[in-house]
Amino acid sequence: MAGDFDGSRLAMTELSRFPNTQEEMGGTRYWNVMRMWQELKLGIRKATSQSKFDSISTDCWGADFVVLRKDGQLLQNVIGYRDEIRIKGHEEVNAIIKPDELNQKVGVHYFSSSAAPILRYVNNNFPGFLDYADVLLNLPDYFNYLLSGEKCSEFTIASTNQLMDPRTNQYHPEVLKILGLPGKIFLPPELSGRILGKIRPALEKELGFENAKVIATCGHDSAAALAAVPVIDDEDWMCISSGSWSVIMSEIDKPYLYPGNRYYGFFHEGAYGGNYRICYNLIGLYIIQELRRVLGSGLSYDEIDSMAVKEKPYRSIMIPQNYQWVTKNLTGTIQDYCRNTGQPVPETGGELARCIYDSIALNSAVIIKKMENLTGKNFKRIHVVGGGTMSTIMLQGIADITGKEVVSGPKEATAIGNIVVQLIALGELSDLNEGRRLVKESFNTRSYFPSGSCPLDIDYYTREMYDKTEFFEKR
Repeated sequence: MAGDFDGSRLAMTELSRFPNTQEEMGGTRYWNVMRMWQELKLGIRKATSQSKFDSISTDCWGADFVVLRKDGQLLQNVIGYRDEIRIKGHEEVNAIIKPDELNQKVGVHYFSSSAAPILRYVNNNFPGFLDYADVLLNLPDYFNYLLSGEKCSEFTIASTNQLMDPRTNQYHPEVLKILGLPGKIFLPPELSGRILGKIRPALEKELGFENAKVIATCGHDSAAALAAVPVIDDEDWMCISSGSWSVIMSEIDKPYLYPGNRYYGFFHEGAYGGNYRICYNLIGLYIIQELRRVLGSGLSYDEIDSMAVKEKPYRSIMIPQNYQWVTKNLTGTIQDYCRNTGQPVPETGGELARCIYDSIALNSAVIIKKMENLTGKNFKRIHVVGGGTMSTIMLQGIADITGKEVVSGPKEATAIGNIVVQLIALGELSDLNEGRRLVKESFNTRSYFPSGSCPLDIDYYTREMYDKTEFFEKR
């Protein structure tokens, strides 16, 4: 994505897009980082063929990382966070540290999709492996290193390793010791916006990217998306970064590191400026993507929405947070769940889609209510960014169930937030408040207001779905 700032407005242009999948080798799932690097360079060539650029930066999902030798080469292929090694690592971690103790140290009750369990498993089962390691870099930092030659641990992406003390913004030495991880491979995290230097001379010649600065923007895609939420500084708001996953989050000025099940499932990750986000991950539109695959990929998402809108709302409700929905038999799993819970069983594609959309909306509303209880805030608006901004049924459902205004857009918030942080680093914008005002003035949004027709008791679902510890133990 390319951003063009004329001093008062920001415009975005998509230059290149490519599928990114994990590949299995020897029973382990890896990311093909060499292919990612080639695709990144292809996108840069397209950009430089059209215009001159002042800076570049990368962001991506959290958790995954590379380990480099002293000569800067990869020590091993990049294990994907969905690999079973993560599950095995969870089991080892759970055996040596309790959830409440972990939360009070690093702000998470359990290691979810993060570097921590993979590092623990590899280091524990292959003794001496990390003795050859010089440094660990998360993927955005690695690509910035390939571009600039400068190694850096950017704060927001480093926080997704779930090894950082939210009180100090540094890696927690005691947790590293408990997990048996060598502290020497972790660089001190640095705040978003550091200019790493110019692009490497050899790449300048290869890509035609002359005098461009490489900037460590918000490396984590959710943090970048949050930087692009079109708000003014006096609003009381929260955000859902909606795509395959729904990341429900609110900016906070202090971590919530207290014992007890009330906070179970929430976790802390970094935001721009050294702040934190209190977050909760829900399975999101991944289930609609799977339904489309089951129904036949010839169906467009608009066609699926058209089928769903004709069906009776809230007829059948499920709990999509449970990982049972990540299955090859999606329709059968949904139907069995509804049958076993005494609800009408969705049979048609429209009924299945309506059940999924209503369930995602309800689950989002429940977590928003719990987040209000946790933070003591009463959110006036819910901002939704990302691919989910196209789902009118889900967005209207969130507005109806919460009784709050839902503001949808921008869709490409992650790329926009990346550019905003670059503009701040270059001195084109004074701070994040100015950046968010720029987003508000540059991109269209749409508001959804409560219709007053929702029959669901959100207190009941909050109590039944999320206030029972055993629910989380099934994750």
